Amino acid sequence: MGVDAHPGMLEHLGRRIPGITVHQTLIEKLRLRRRFDLVIGPSSILGHDTNLAAAVRHVRAGGRVGMELMNPRWLESTSHRGVRIKGSVMEVDYRLPDGSVVVQVVENWSPGPSPEAARRRVKRFGLELLWMGGRPGTSLATSPTYYVLAGSGAGTRIPLSSR
Repeated sequence: MGVDAHPGMLEHLGRRIPGITVHQTLIEKLRLRRRFDLVIGPSSILGHDTNLAAAVRHVRAGGRVGMELMNPRWLESTSHRGVRIKGSVMEVDYRLPDGSVVVQVVENWSPGPSPEAARRRVKRFGLELLWMGGRPGTSLATSPTYYVLAGSGAGTRIPLSSR
């Protein structure tokens, strides 16, 4: 199952995985009344507490939440080619296979949660930190993104309605 607010992303997903069920909505508004063994949030989508609450709402007891988060420690370390922060605006260059560059502009940007805060953060949502790491061949300090896998306790019951 795929969830995205942008119809183009869902169309792309449908081409890659024919027959997949998709929902066009913001994750924080998602109310499927269904739970899953695994909920994955790529591209820092679960960096906001309201989005993480929505993911947790949809994971079954004993299930897991996986997330990819932008590493604020990496951003603070130095300037990075293709990433620009101008006040509350972040611009990221993406080089496409044809060599052209598309610039993603994120307005009202603020740094997401740091790796050091991950254990406390997932615990606030009734999860346990199972694993955390950076990209292969990097440390947490030098990885542009970091990955978190958190588990919901087998006896944990998380309400479907809201958190």
